Amino acid sequence: MPASFIKKMSVTAATIAMGASLASFAPSAFAGENQCGAGAFCAWEHKNYGGTFLLSTHDTSGSNISVARDMASSGINRDDQYKFSGVSDGTPWDSTVFTWGALTRVSLLTGSANDTIDWFYAHR
Repeated sequence: MPASFIKKMSVTAATIAMGASLASFAPSAFAGENQCGAGAFCAWEHKNYGGTFLLSTHDTSGSNISVARDMASSGINRDDQYKFSGVSDGTPWDSTVFTWGALTRVSLLTGSANDTIDWFYAHR
């Protein structure tokens, strides 16, 4: 075989090997889901449970659960008894913009719910 062909094949093999090793470091699109433990409610900054992990709570007391304002875009409720509602602070009153039912997941909040939640509360 000509030396140029062997060199070209070596470069191609090295490129493929490098791509395969880089791919092994790429996070899964749903890697964030694993951050949310059993029975918890969790929220993330971006769709598909990505970006900043904003919240993990087991608080079902009905009190306000603080979260970074206007950032939540996805969430998982792993509690089998309680719903968690996201509330947007408003003038003159606050409004519930989205509710996760028991054992539900939402990979992207849409419309007026996306990036508008200021706090959460749990309820039945």
